[in-house]
Amino acid sequence: MVNIKNEELMAELTQEYLTPKAEPESDPEDFASSSEDEDTVYASADEEALEKLRQDLEAAKELVSRRHGGGEWEKELQTLLQRVDDSPSTRTVVVVGHAGHGKTTLLNSMLHCSVLTTASSVRACTSAVVEVHYEDTAEYRAEVGFLSEDAWYTFIEPLVEDVLEGCTRLPSINEYQAGAGAEDPAHTLVQLFPHLSGQKVTSDISVESLSNHPSVKEFVGTTRDFTADTPEKLEAELRTYLSTRQDDKQSRLWYIVEVAKVFGPFEMLSTGTVLIDLPGYGDSNTFRGTKAEEFLRRADTIVLVSDIRRVADDANTYRYLKKSIERFVGFDGRTVGEDALIMVVTGSDNQVSEAEFDFQSEKQKEFVHDINEKIKPVSDKITNAKAIVAQITSSANPKSTGKGSKNKKTKPVAEPPKLDETKVQQLNQMTALIDGLNNTQDNLRRQKYIYLALRRNDQVIRYVQTLYKNTYREIDKGLTAIIPPISVHVVGSVDYRRLERGGPMEEPTMVFDNVDDTGIPALQKRIRNVALRGRSHNLISTITSFDALASEISQFYRTQIFRDMKYAAKAKQVLEELQESNQIAQTERVDRIGELIDSVMTSIEKAAESSASESHEVIRDLGSTRRFNTYKAIMRRHGEWKDTDLNDDLSEEMGNEDVLSKWHGMLNVELITQLDTLNKDLITQVGDALDEIVDEAVYSSSSAREDRDGTPLPKRLRQDVAQHGTLASCIQQARASIKYRESLGNAHQSAVASVKAIQRSYGGSFRELVKQELAPQYDLVASESGAGMFARMKARLEGYFKENNEKFFKSVLERIREPLSTIQGLVDSTYKDELDKVYRVIRNTMLVEQRPLKEAEKADITKYLTLLKRARGTAADFADQLRSDVEKADREIEDAAPVNHDD
Repeated sequence: MVNIKNEELMAELTQEYLTPKAEPESDPEDFASSSEDEDTVYASADEEALEKLRQDLEAAKELVSRRHGGGEWEKELQTLLQRVDDSPSTRTVVVVGHAGHGKTTLLNSMLHCSVLTTASSVRACTSAVVEVHYEDTAEYRAEVGFLSEDAWYTFIEPLVEDVLEGCTRLPSINEYQAGAGAEDPAHTLVQLFPHLSGQKVTSDISVESLSNHPSVKEFVGTTRDFTADTPEKLEAELRTYLSTRQDDKQSRLWYIVEVAKVFGPFEMLSTGTVLIDLPGYGDSNTFRGTKAEEFLRRADTIVLVSDIRRVADDANTYRYLKKSIERFVGFDGRTVGEDALIMVVTGSDNQVSEAEFDFQSEKQKEFVHDINEKIKPVSDKITNAKAIVAQITSSANPKSTGKGSKNKKTKPVAEPPKLDETKVQQLNQMTALIDGLNNTQDNLRRQKYIYLALRRNDQVIRYVQTLYKNTYREIDKGLTAIIPPISVHVVGSVDYRRLERGGPMEEPTMVFDNVDDTGIPALQKRIRNVALRGRSHNLISTITSFDALASEISQFYRTQIFRDMKYAAKAKQVLEELQESNQIAQTERVDRIGELIDSVMTSIEKAAESSASESHEVIRDLGSTRRFNTYKAIMRRHGEWKDTDLNDDLSEEMGNEDVLSKWHGMLNVELITQLDTLNKDLITQVGDALDEIVDEAVYSSSSAREDRDGTPLPKRLRQDVAQHGTLASCIQQARASIKYRESLGNAHQSAVASVKAIQRSYGGSFRELVKQELAPQYDLVASESGAGMFARMKARLEGYFKENNEKFFKSVLERIREPLSTIQGLVDSTYKDELDKVYRVIRNTMLVEQRPLKEAEKADITKYLTLLKRARGTAADFADQLRSDVEKADREIEDAAPVNHDD
């Protein structure tokens, strides 16, 4: 054994590692405040202010009804009341990602609880769609909605037919658990009906008998409600219905779940977010994939999740991300500036060693080298300290209890070493010393792991940003000068959950010791505040509409005290000219939009010609590479089965790179530019016309007490002028009160939203339209049965395309054109409706018909105007509060951007 001078070494190590050091005081609220930042959790609206606004709307409606007996004002006030009474607006955030990439674990972290089922395996655990809603209660509840009877029969009938025609014996449930294909009809049937496991296939297996089986009969067409006092208990109850992981005798009920809705006091969702855990996007399960498309079309934000271990190096993940960007940005028209698409990379809390790390600079290498240089002497001291312990314990000379037994199998048993008091004290001191050294070494290693993890995060963010920009450039073809960066969050869900509990942790973190470094708080802030901003904007829009209407009504009565027929005639002429010029501008832009749509269709038509020429080969290939039972299963399911999607194969060329670029350029860039130009032109024309009307009023009021020809004004009118000011003053007030910019801005927003909704209705490709056009033919081919049916099925489908190829693709093109052709009409009608309101306001405030007013009526009007003034003041205060919330939310969104840790 190495001879070590115990006393010297112990003195040196003890002084360095056992001398008490002042520990920084820790705030017990640190973890809670990091995830529950009081500056970022806002109330979406002040209920008291909302109630006051509601009362003012009711009062205004009553007065309007009493004085005018209904009409447009009353209808608009009723619409505004309905908007206030409706539930607060929500923002739907759909979270998608491949199985095993940490999607559900991410959601649980964001929600601060384990309310969704997760699994350690790479197979999907949660297979049903789950919506998570905020509810201000102490309890947690859920509604699990099952398939309707029609949807059930649509699902079960092809399964039963496939099994009856394609197999003689059903597999056992254990075969599925061992990894059999999840979409195989026989395995699917066994998962739903475990009592069929391993049974021989007979005619007793029928749609009717299975539909009446207790496994599903009690669920189909129903909704089940659940309540629990903790999210963990609720998750345990829901697991039976949502998870793929069940015991051998339990039905996999997720197949018949339409959607599950979970409600609870999830603070992150309090500003109006609805989180949706969406399995099925991008995987081979067409049943889940079809459901996924329905939710993707109506999502406000899509969060695309990928695992950090695959995001940069895995070719399949690269293709998945690239295709997703092409679909969501290029085809659907989602803009990253509006947080319509967010990228999240999970697993940043997986340790990365220097051997695995891709060093980007000498500074990074130096930092890690310096840490290792600090670790080495500590490690050496641990080795020396352990050697001292060994020397101390070995000096006790244990005695053997064996008494020379000849039985060689019996070994002497050593008694515990006996140490004197000095040795015991030294041993205890060295044990404490080793613990301190180990802590120091662990802290140094942790510093290294944190450093490397944060720099890896930076690299991943740059990689995803570059992937996004390169893909966007391929689609955009240089149309957009500046490409806004996509929001990328790299997160460590496991470490976040361990840190955010606060106090002593049940398990140590894997990498991070600071909750902010996990990236989850920044992602929470972003999603929470984007929803808050949207909800506040909606309320501000309602308040602005009320203010505009109240102003219109007020000005209507104020202008009744003046009489100037020359002014009225001139103002009327200006309004008529404005309507004509607006119609010209509107027609010009709407016609240009039609040209853009025709250009897109021309590109698609050319691609369709290529699709038509290749369709015969696609159909022949299907028949030559598929067995008869697989072929029939594809027909029954209208072209989609397992890894086969005939509709996609037939429409693939119609969505090629050139078409995608044309689609993006025309609909996402040029069309939006046309709407921007139209809006700008209309705003300018309306503003100029209002200024011209004001100029006429000023000219008409050039003398406060004389008419234009110098004739003194009548006594009554002179009194009114003295009390209320000149005609010019009144018309100037009316001009200032007309919210034409806001009205036309609403039209612009509505038109853009309509275009995006039409784009998203296609589902990222034209495959659904091909499927709809082929539906009758699919049913006809699938109806074949008996001997020789495979040959007849192939002949029928191939014959159809041989005879109807050109007609078929023309019909598909018409289906593509139909939604696009509605864009012109939607834009035209949207602007017409808003412009009609603007014209009405101008008439009611600047061109009002004059009539004499009695004193009693004047008093009534004065009271009326006082009420409207007070209501407008209250509404304005509320709007200011909401705008302050929006500004705060914008700052939080900006602050939530990932921090660059590069040296």
